[in-house]
Amino acid sequence: MKELPLDVAGPSPVPSLQMRDELKSAVDIALPQSPSQFGERLIKEKWGANIDPQTALLVTLDYHYKGHPAQEGIEQGQVASSRSLLQALLANYQTIGDGRFAETAFGLYTSPDIGPSVRIVQNVDEFADHGRGNHETYEGIYRQTAPQSYGPLTQIDLRPADFKRWVWELDLQGLYKTYLDHAWPSDDVLAAASPYPLRTSVKAAFVMTAWLQLHEQRLTQKGLELVMQAAGLPPDQSWETLTIKQLQAPTRVSSYVKAGRLKLYRYTATDIWALRDTASARVLLYIPGNSSPLHEFANATQMHHWIVAQGKVSTTKQALASHFAEGDREDGTFHAGVLTALDGMAQYPAKHRLTNNAGFFNNDGYWGPDEYIGYDDPPPATDPFAQLVLTMKQAALASLDSIRSDAQVNRDNLSAVVEPLVQWINRFGPLALFVPGGRGNIGAGRAY
Repeated sequence: MKELPLDVAGPSPVPSLQMRDELKSAVDIALPQSPSQFGERLIKEKWGANIDPQTALLVTLDYHYKGHPAQEGIEQGQVASSRSLLQALLANYQTIGDGRFAETAFGLYTSPDIGPSVRIVQNVDEFADHGRGNHETYEGIYRQTAPQSYGPLTQIDLRPADFKRWVWELDLQGLYKTYLDHAWPSDDVLAAASPYPLRTSVKAAFVMTAWLQLHEQRLTQKGLELVMQAAGLPPDQSWETLTIKQLQAPTRVSSYVKAGRLKLYRYTATDIWALRDTASARVLLYIPGNSSPLHEFANATQMHHWIVAQGKVSTTKQALASHFAEGDREDGTFHAGVLTALDGMAQYPAKHRLTNNAGFFNNDGYWGPDEYIGYDDPPPATDPFAQLVLTMKQAALASLDSIRSDAQVNRDNLSAVVEPLVQWINRFGPLALFVPGGRGNIGAGRAY
């Protein structure tokens, strides 16, 4: 997101690299693994540390096109699909060849252990016959090279069928859920006063960011003082005298600061915090994940103008909306969502017209920013950094949805095999028991 022009500040000491490295090490130890990190570890444990899950490629090659034999033992062809082993694990990828799920799922086909040498060419269809059966396919696992080549010299000694069978039987989603349940402390522990590495690291990153942005002239001295007070530190706190004990302490926001989450219409952001100086009109937005997460405004009106500007550009509108719960972004049956609120404020004072996707009980209307932008202030004793850690935990649990389960693979792919038969049986329901592979068999067994 673009920052508004700020009153520039002079140079300031930059946080030491040593402290940054120490904090990064603490985060690496304390922060539970992402689905990708967890999956990468499982792949290495099963198939060997010499395989890089992010660069080892599961590839389907189309080659040996009709009328175009191999030249000096090298086939001509194209890459039909390519994904890393990590991507294949997270997606529970079970398709082979030209999208033929059933051949792997039901054990009907296994590629030879060693594949052909294939030279990748452009526009294969210009020199090949058209239609199904005009070429052969091969699925193998290859090392990533530059330039990329496919043949016995770059092929990894791991059969795709073995890898996919392991993925199918692994239940990655269940394993990762069990891991998260043990890796993340309980909500009560996260909200307690006792120090723990994640809260300390989140607070340190917040404070460090302020000094860095001051040094980069993206934050004023007054803005820095507001950040220090929001972190429960003296406004004149210097980096040189900051101690780890101060960062570990539970945060009690200064009485001179109001801290709450940003609210658009009826929706509260998951992790955008608004810091307001009670002695002036100054407002700071803290937007984690942004290149410059601290956005400083002279007053609330200036902040409103900035939010309206984000709503006028698709990319920044989507980026801002991503800090709200997924279910709050689109319109519901009874209420407009965050995206509509941003659209409406971007069009104000003109009347906003609803799209066909709007809920039945929503209406066209006027979205004045002063009315629809606000704050959700928690109880005074709330530690904002503990709340940010809780948000991270919720996001981690939600990441389970990024892992594709066997049931989802079945729903997405198995229908291509079974549905034609099911449709036929349903049309002649009373005869189902007399149809080979009928009601007694469909859905009874597990697909592999």
